Amino acid sequence: MLDLCNKRWPRKLLLIACLLSVLVCVLISYRECCQPRRRDDSFMDWGRGRNMVRSVWDEEISETFLSGRRQYRMHLQQARYVDANYNIDVRDDLPANPGPLDPDRRARRDGVRRHRVRQTNPHNPLAFGYRDDEDRSSGTDATLNPLSSSLNATRKLPQVIIIGVKKGGTRALLEYLRLHPDIRAVGPEVHFFDRKYENGLEWYRRKMPPTIARQITMEKTPSYFITREVPARVYNMSRDVKLLVVVRDPVTRAISDYTQTVSKKNTKRFEELAFINNATGLVDTSWSAIRIGVYAKHLERWLQYFPLSQFMFVSGEELISNPGKEMGLVQNFLGIKKVVSEKHFYFNQTKGFPCLKKKEGSSSPHCLGRTKGRAHPDIEPNVIQRLRDFYRPFNMKFYQMTGRNFNWP
Repeated sequence: MLDLCNKRWPRKLLLIACLLSVLVCVLISYRECCQPRRRDDSFMDWGRGRNMVRSVWDEEISETFLSGRRQYRMHLQQARYVDANYNIDVRDDLPANPGPLDPDRRARRDGVRRHRVRQTNPHNPLAFGYRDDEDRSSGTDATLNPLSSSLNATRKLPQVIIIGVKKGGTRALLEYLRLHPDIRAVGPEVHFFDRKYENGLEWYRRKMPPTIARQITMEKTPSYFITREVPARVYNMSRDVKLLVVVRDPVTRAISDYTQTVSKKNTKRFEELAFINNATGLVDTSWSAIRIGVYAKHLERWLQYFPLSQFMFVSGEELISNPGKEMGLVQNFLGIKKVVSEKHFYFNQTKGFPCLKKKEGSSSPHCLGRTKGRAHPDIEPNVIQRLRDFYRPFNMKFYQMTGRNFNWP
């Protein structure tokens, strides 16, 4: 070996030999240090073994999740049954945490915010549920959304529609009806039959809140009552739908309508809009604030499609002065148990109309929004009297058609 080393080799051969030596060393090092050792087939390789352990762990966790949710559903159904049959409030016994599948947690995982709501209404068996932002913005109304899959809840076309009238008290009626456990209603006005009819009934149905078998689906759009095409469209959807119409003194209603318009934009004085010629006193019926108050004309169109027995005419004045009594009449018309009564209201002196002692899903008092109860502008008495003279024959005809005297001046 020494002799070989002492000999003079060409430089190229020496370089090749050195490179081969380095390559052999690298291969040996890789085999000893980097390549994983063989494992017994019965144990499998480390990666597969770890995945197996993870799979077993996931199955155990999933079973725990399902068990927790089953227990919560059981609590909910028991509470509903006891409330409905024994008039005992057992909701405080419900678990504060429904279990690992708490919809709050699952919604955060899915990127959707949900708001847990504890019901305090002693008459509402759906005592514990969740509100969706989607429900509050598009309607499925800011009403409770219980674990509908366990209660077989579905979205149905409405059986009751509040069709009018604007500035008559429709929002108040809807808020009061929401106190009832058998009523579920869309929050915002859908405007399906007058503006979005081309979207189709399936689109309309999806806008409705989920309901279980005994609950009534309801929506409110006051412009339906005065829109010419709506009665036929509603009739094509359902011949048995019940229709609620909230009416008030047409003169007061017109002034309230004008007040709302003024709050949004600058406009002419009330007298200039109400009369074609203020000197002669000729009323301008093309102005919508005046036209809406001719209730008899609009009702004639609806009676071509629906019998009078399917209408309930609610007094806007009674909703303010005696809401408990008026709500009793509405509940009788809808065929539901009388739950909403005088004890749910108190009179707010500042706003000048009743407020709810407890809003749905809350323990604190609730009044309608700031846009309700605005102060009306001062209108000259002679202007008001001329409008009353204009509306009087239409009012009398409306009393005859509905069978109810609203005693408007």
